[in-house]
Amino acid sequence: MKFTAKILLLAASVTLLSACNDSDDDSTNPSTSQDHVYPEFKPTLLDYTPGKLLSAGSSDASTAVSIDGEYIIVADDESNALRVYPKNGGDAVAEWDFSTQGPQLKKELDIEASALLKDNRAYFIGSHGNKKDGGDAADRSHLFAVKISGKGAQTQFEYQGIYSNLEKDLVDWDQNNLHQKGKDHFGFKVSAAAGVAPENLNGFAIEGMTASHDEKQLLLGFRAPVTDQGQREKALIIPLINYQQLIQKRDSKALFAAPIELDLAGRGIRSMAKTKNGQYLIVAGPAAGNQSALDNAFGLYLWDGKSSTPQLLNNRIENLQSQSKGSIETIVETHDLGDKIQLLLDNGDSIWEGQTAVSKDLEPHQQKFQGAIFNIGSAFKDIVAPQIITAIPENNLQGVNLDSPIQLLLNEGIKSQVGQFDLYENNQFIQSFNAQNNNLKINFNQVELQPTQPFKINTEYKVVMSQGLQDHNKNLMPTQTITQFKTAGQPTELALGDLYFMATNAEAPDAIAFMLMKDINGGTEIYFSDRDYSAEKTSFWDRKKDQAATNEGVFRWTADRNLKAGSIITIQTDTPTSPIANIGRVLGSPSGIGKEETIFAMSKTKVNDLKDGSAGLITDTGTFLAAITVGSDKDNDIPESIRAYSLKFMPSIAEQTNAIYNVKNCSLERQNLTALKLKLMDKNCWSVSYKSQGASGFPIKDNSLFANAVVH
Repeated sequence: MKFTAKILLLAASVTLLSACNDSDDDSTNPSTSQDHVYPEFKPTLLDYTPGKLLSAGSSDASTAVSIDGEYIIVADDESNALRVYPKNGGDAVAEWDFSTQGPQLKKELDIEASALLKDNRAYFIGSHGNKKDGGDAADRSHLFAVKISGKGAQTQFEYQGIYSNLEKDLVDWDQNNLHQKGKDHFGFKVSAAAGVAPENLNGFAIEGMTASHDEKQLLLGFRAPVTDQGQREKALIIPLINYQQLIQKRDSKALFAAPIELDLAGRGIRSMAKTKNGQYLIVAGPAAGNQSALDNAFGLYLWDGKSSTPQLLNNRIENLQSQSKGSIETIVETHDLGDKIQLLLDNGDSIWEGQTAVSKDLEPHQQKFQGAIFNIGSAFKDIVAPQIITAIPENNLQGVNLDSPIQLLLNEGIKSQVGQFDLYENNQFIQSFNAQNNNLKINFNQVELQPTQPFKINTEYKVVMSQGLQDHNKNLMPTQTITQFKTAGQPTELALGDLYFMATNAEAPDAIAFMLMKDINGGTEIYFSDRDYSAEKTSFWDRKKDQAATNEGVFRWTADRNLKAGSIITIQTDTPTSPIANIGRVLGSPSGIGKEETIFAMSKTKVNDLKDGSAGLITDTGTFLAAITVGSDKDNDIPESIRAYSLKFMPSIAEQTNAIYNVKNCSLERQNLTALKLKLMDKNCWSVSYKSQGASGFPIKDNSLFANAVVH
């Protein structure tokens, strides 16, 4: 998510509407009465539970079909099974495990979409994307079909066949210009390559699928990439022609019709389904992960199958996410192409009332997912200009580091070729930024200005929007001053005792926290790593391979402002690209914190190929500042120089361990840091929890494990 990741979790208020849309209009052709006002929308949420049938729970509903209008057949993107539930909620009544039957796929397929044919054949497809960290995931690249018969508990699945070369066919089709748009027009070769995270504008993930109304084509809807490679504003559908022949092994290579590019306000496709009158319903959502800053991350569209501009409907499906705390995932495709729609949610990361762990980590009988049924709405027209939610650097910030980015986060997607910004230094104009100058980068709802020179020390700057940004409905922002700030002096030298760890979460949300014990200038850098350290080798060392370690996380935190002693920084480490901090910027590889981890803090460290989402060899450890161990210290030595500044929380048997300084019991007297240091090193002042007890990580609010994190 590039710079997106660093700001996506910043809080933004979202106005939620309440009550139910009770429209009884019997047409799917939307009217335009009050087309700029969202009606009240709060459909009843339905619970889908495993009951006594399932040995495994199901929280991550990903796609579904219904052949009879009474039951739905649901796939879960974290298990290789199709399960049958009553349409209106309740316990599962049947299950078909395709890890042992049918295609017998042993590894997780990551099913994301399905299509239902008139003869009750259903096609299911894996995402075809990489893992979240960009690692190759060939096991997700399958399309298979089943014939469904029976009803409810008597539902039967007759396996029809599988095709597993679709990703290569798509790359070849793009590389060989078979779409006649130019060689590599969509950039599939790069998007699908190992190392590219799927949840990006330039990623690769199929999340929508339905058959054309005449069933001559299977329409593949892409969450990513958003096209084209320059502007990244259109959602992509590619019709697969010979899908039945591929499944039946009568053809060995996929054939595609002309690609379709749709204006979904910069969003990608998350689900598709046929509806009546030859039309289609589309759930659109960000190619990247959801963001609290977005007023409407998701939208429900009606498409006639021809136009490049589907009609946005006034069903504010964003409300479902707020009600359920899940992610909008799929339309249930059915033969009854009527006036109602059923949506299911992925609740894998939801925390239910009375629970502390996310749903997918609960015991099977405690898991569930949710859905809702409601009337298809009418046409909606957005007439409100975009709004800035966050500006970096913040307005009136003092001590901004000299290489700080200039970034904006908005409440909706914006056009990439509109808008201009001017930069002033001590009230003197120095540079303009626009798409034509190639120094204004727009990534859906994020804007980044790219100055040609670093900022100067102790200098005042101002950023002015001299030409307004525009959303996809041509609503224009007014010109305005965006931010004013002053840069820092020289970065602060750090030594032992200048920071102390305050928390580590090994269970989600994975995170660390530390406190500064001296005032620092903006631009001060601290490095962190959970690689294994060898005292004998005096370096981070992979003992299994007997070589310098390149696995696990390494990242650099940089203060983006002057910070006072006593300020607490929280860094969330298990992220798609670079970790995320409540204060400052982070660059490097993400790191899920495991059951045997030591996290080291260092200064003046040298790391090869340190970049967004990855890091190479640590060539110079620099100066160790502190360390914290959770679970076990296996394969890790603590350098003698920092043993007095290091803590260990290790159960008798290694397991995921969360540890946090208990402010309630031991106070947080930041006016007396000398006394506070002693408390921070006293393990009796810490709270500890374990995965075996069902514990989640300690909660994060406003990106921080601690309230009032910044000392002003």
